[in-house]
Amino acid sequence: MKRTLQAILRHPRTSHGFALATVLIASTVMLTVLVTAVTSTAAVRVSLQTQYYNELSRTAAESGVAYAKACLNANNGIPKWSASAPLMVNTDCSGVVQTNCLASSVDPACAVAVNSNVTSEFSVAYPTTDSSTGKATNIPSTGIVNILRTSSVGTDAIPWRTYKQTTFLSLVPVSQCSPNNPATLGWTNAVIASAPTAVGGPAIITLATGNLNPGPIFYRKDFMITQAGAYVLTASADDHSEVSIDGQVVLTTPDHNGTSITLTAGCHTASAKAMNYGMNPSASNFRFELIQVGPGTDAMVSDTSWRVTTGSTVHFSSPNYYQDPNSWALDRDFGVYSNTSLPWGGAPSTWATVSGDSNSHYISTVNSQSGTNYPGSSYTWLRNPTGFTLTSPTQVKVSAYCDDVCDVYLDGNLVYTSDSAHGSAFLSTTITIQPGQHTFGIRLYNASNANVGAALFAAVRVSDGSVLMRSDASWYTALFWTTTPNDYFSYDASFVPSTLP
Repeated sequence: MKRTLQAILRHPRTSHGFALATVLIASTVMLTVLVTAVTSTAAVRVSLQTQYYNELSRTAAESGVAYAKACLNANNGIPKWSASAPLMVNTDCSGVVQTNCLASSVDPACAVAVNSNVTSEFSVAYPTTDSSTGKATNIPSTGIVNILRTSSVGTDAIPWRTYKQTTFLSLVPVSQCSPNNPATLGWTNAVIASAPTAVGGPAIITLATGNLNPGPIFYRKDFMITQAGAYVLTASADDHSEVSIDGQVVLTTPDHNGTSITLTAGCHTASAKAMNYGMNPSASNFRFELIQVGPGTDAMVSDTSWRVTTGSTVHFSSPNYYQDPNSWALDRDFGVYSNTSLPWGGAPSTWATVSGDSNSHYISTVNSQSGTNYPGSSYTWLRNPTGFTLTSPTQVKVSAYCDDVCDVYLDGNLVYTSDSAHGSAFLSTTITIQPGQHTFGIRLYNASNANVGAALFAAVRVSDGSVLMRSDASWYTALFWTTTPNDYFSYDASFVPSTLP
């Protein structure tokens, strides 16, 4: 014990030096931790401030979008401001300055929001527009946040820091309220058949440029009404249309081209079923205008933001062919083939035995029906729209005898050509027809002006001898002869878009 004490007394500095080093090391570590913590806190603060200012600039940009939409709605979608006069907090819808603002102004008329030395504003550049209608197709809005030095508030000093966020709002199609007509369901944007006579006015629109098949074409546009009240709807079509608002027919054209309706504020749907008449392809188009009573301004017009669709193309011998009543009529029925007083004298004598039907009639067009003055070297067309339905694959004997020549079609497919004018016997063949709805059509050719042209036809089920279809008074005929052997097509008359109200 005595030695230990003497040792300590002999070396007093050794113990004290060790303690001092420990204190210095601990202090250094604590200082490093403190510096790191302060640095981290400062970084977090800067990050949070940046997020806050970015959010303020985004909100300011959205305010610009809202202002721009209000200006567009008040002018039928056409921007009144310009590239040199953008839409700002302190301008009207034409970009004309209403309040002179300093760069560092905190005047409420010069900013979206003011918080001490922080102000926010927006600038909406001139949007891209539709070339045919002049309407805006998007809104490019930039939100701006200015950080002012306290000493410069109210002066014309330059802000010491600025944050910006740009937002683009697509307006294609303009005022579209719902996505119920996408291209995946067959809808496409309409094209212009004739440009509007005034900027922002109604254009004449169509499915596609050039001539279109006869049959139904469907148009649709979802639109927003901001002010409830009375509106006048006018429409026209080539050739005929039924115009609906929210699924209710309000107008038919060309019988009536204008009507008054009352609309509530909110989303609505305008739709039309336009019918193209004729047998040959021809022009088909549609025009629409909705005018608010009072202001007399257009609330919605036909333009390329409308959507359009139609069914597939079908042959005149198909069940869903569109049969224009101005081009087709009930056939001329000469009566049962076995009547010896007919021009064919009861021929062919073996018809009932070979075809399996003893009640087929000679039929033809009602055009040029006075005796034997049917035009020679000419064609006409016959079809039976009633058709027949099979539930299983069925063998069917198809027979035809024509004066002079005919092509027999089933659902658009050529079955065979019957040539009785050159001494050959009438043709009969057996085919297998699959389940579904079917019909036959005939293209009839008359070779000579001195003879009547007509067709004799039967389709008989092989298994039981039942007649599925025969030539009789239920057939329809084209109301003309032509020297051109056309195959006529239409849009599917049974087609209805799944999204049409």
